[in-house]
Amino acid sequence: AQLGQANKNTAQMEAAYDRGVVDAAEAKTLTDAQLGQANKNTANMEAAYDQGVLDAAEAKTITDAQLSQANRNTANMKAAYDRAKMDADTANSMLYKEQELRLGLKG
Repeated sequence: AQLGQANKNTAQMEAAYDRGVVDAAEAKTLTDAQLGQANKNTANMEAAYDQGVLDAAEAKTITDAQLSQANRNTANMKAAYDRAKMDADTANSMLYKEQELRLGLKG
């Protein structure tokens, strides 16, 4: 009877061991799947980072181009101002000469 009980106990321990082996294999499969997912997540984050770097570089290029355009616009406005001032100075000079002639200040 004791031998029979010992055999039952041994069979139960073997079954428990087998379940443990199955559980361990399943846990490893889950861990491998989680690792695979983590690697995918990492790759996605790296891709997003790279895209961010590209976006930043593109934004800098656009900003540099806008700055260059703004500088050209400023230069154009300065030139237009200078021309307008020259025109105003010329008009004032002509007006002054006309007044001098009217008043007979110059012969």
